[in-house]
Amino acid sequence: MILEHAVLRIRTGSAHEFEAALREALPLIESAPGCHGAEVRPQVENPDTYLLLVRWDSVEVHMEFRASDVFPRWKELTHHFYDPFPEVTHFAEPVSRASGVGVSDDELRGFVRRAPRDNKWSHAVQIFAGSPSMPGAAGLVVRGAMAGGASMVRLATRGNLPSGVGVPVEAVYADHFDDRCVAVAAGPGLGSDCDEWLAEKLLTVAVPVVLDADALRPSVVALRPADQTWILTPHAGEFARLTGNTPTLESVRALAASSGCVVLAKGPETIVARTDGDYRVVTSGTAQLATAGSGDVLTGLIVGALASGHEPWTAAYLAAHLHGLAGQRLTPHEGAGVLADHVREILSELP
Repeated sequence: MILEHAVLRIRTGSAHEFEAALREALPLIESAPGCHGAEVRPQVENPDTYLLLVRWDSVEVHMEFRASDVFPRWKELTHHFYDPFPEVTHFAEPVSRASGVGVSDDELRGFVRRAPRDNKWSHAVQIFAGSPSMPGAAGLVVRGAMAGGASMVRLATRGNLPSGVGVPVEAVYADHFDDRCVAVAAGPGLGSDCDEWLAEKLLTVAVPVVLDADALRPSVVALRPADQTWILTPHAGEFARLTGNTPTLESVRALAASSGCVVLAKGPETIVARTDGDYRVVTSGTAQLATAGSGDVLTGLIVGALASGHEPWTAAYLAAHLHGLAGQRLTPHEGAGVLADHVREILSELP
């Protein structure tokens, strides 16, 4: 990830009008693919000077925004205020940040992204989850995905679900992957013998995939195309099934390196490691999340974040932090079924 930096000096006395224009302009940037948040800060010493900071996946992604059909509106809203025109520069990841740093609430700004010309397929996902013996998993993943930003959810279950199972009405039942979907989640509630069934479903998938629960098996992980980054989300038992080890920082990073996947190892402190060894530690989770189905909601949140344009590592640790915050709002009498509602509350409260 890179940081765009620009010192904005504006016409004397135009601060009020400039800040009013920013209220429309900043969401244009934050809705762009590959943007992870934007802010403009006023200088303390000079009321006519501001600092623009935007987090992008890469310089190339920033340049794609400047070539998009949204950028002219940004120019129209802001450029006539500049005096003189600012120099824009880009900065790499901080050299002083220790690997393993936690995740802050501020990083959730722009978690769900929308652009003016989006349609229902812009953030569409495919979910493979649920079976007659574990029907609730499907609905929980769907709810998580929708709360996390998915604009369309296609759902394939392994067998017909019993009538009355609470799958959101927005889900479209479709037993095959559509290449207009931008991300996939697979595993919750499929059953321990789902390998062959799931292998057939994932055969043509060429987008990021989140594997959880019954999909966390070496034979399924091995299906990953070399040019795709998948996300593995094991708890301690599933981690042992994949590696024969307990999840420690060393073993989680080793699995990420050997599998070519982002690994999110769930626990009281959730470790999210990427293939180059960098990692983040999520500490927002509570014991309230130790309830059946909470991991299914997390899987949905991660695939929703992927659909919003976050790269896999970022999608995983942001979703895990958001999931933990939602868990903090669970009362002793609430279960995983209301986690997605708490996610929406949290996102609506962000500045």
